[in-house]
Amino acid sequence: MAKFVKNVLLFFALIAVVDIACGFGFKYLRSHAKGGDTLKNYYIAEECCDDILILGSSRAARHYDPKVLEDSLGLSCYNCGEPGCGIITAYARYGMIEPRHKPRIVIYEVSPLYDYYILDDNSKYLGRIRQYADKPSVKQMFIELEDELEGLRLFSNMYKNNSFVFNSVLDNVISDGSSNGFKPLYGILKTDTQEGVRANRDWQIDSVKLSYMENLIINFSKDNVRLCFMVSPRYISEENARKQDSDYVTLVGLCHRYSVPFINHTYMEGISDKPELFQDYGHMNREGAKRYSEAIVADLKQYIE
Repeated sequence: MAKFVKNVLLFFALIAVVDIACGFGFKYLRSHAKGGDTLKNYYIAEECCDDILILGSSRAARHYDPKVLEDSLGLSCYNCGEPGCGIITAYARYGMIEPRHKPRIVIYEVSPLYDYYILDDNSKYLGRIRQYADKPSVKQMFIELEDELEGLRLFSNMYKNNSFVFNSVLDNVISDGSSNGFKPLYGILKTDTQEGVRANRDWQIDSVKLSYMENLIINFSKDNVRLCFMVSPRYISEENARKQDSDYVTLVGLCHRYSVPFINHTYMEGISDKPELFQDYGHMNREGAKRYSEAIVADLKQYIE
């Protein structure tokens, strides 16, 4: 019996040593990444100190070109947008940046499904930042959104990093030319028929998402950071764009309560009517993002100056 207990203890000791070694290994890979999501996640978590931050989902990541904004405004800019994510990921990312840096302005690209409607299990949006669950603000979100066992699982470096093995190694070998977090698209929409009114699926408000959205607004106010909510163009007619304004009623109410600007460019003349500036109905390509980023400079100047 004593031998059995000894072998069990040795086994768990070996696992602990391997886990600690993995922690050091993944930390090295994150800090030496040459590109990709590994570099972007590490920069946001550990180094980001830019004047302008972009937050939001794929429409944030694809539509705001930091280089254009930097050249026009004379301020540094980083795009923290993440495809398939919204307020949960955005809140966690700003929570990692806030202790070391307060930006001058944050542009938040609004996507109602990801920001305040019920869509998925909210814990899925924590996947992008699981590697950084040792940071207090991120760990707190895991506690709030995951099950009780998650706190125990997060003690394991192997668990926190098991979804990132391939990308972590690849991003240390290949530089993809990542530019300030921007993830442009390059295709061209092959149609001249603009998007119609999306079917009303009677989306319900997600109280958890909405509470994070309100807390984010409050945190920016406390930090004296200017926040501007924006909606970038779709390939859509002006008439149909206006019919979709009801999607933003919930957020507009918060904006009025806290005196935060909300700028809706769902339809923007010169962009929303040009299929060559889009990859699909909801996402502009690189040229579209460039033109849109140039167009919003005037909007941003009035909030920065």
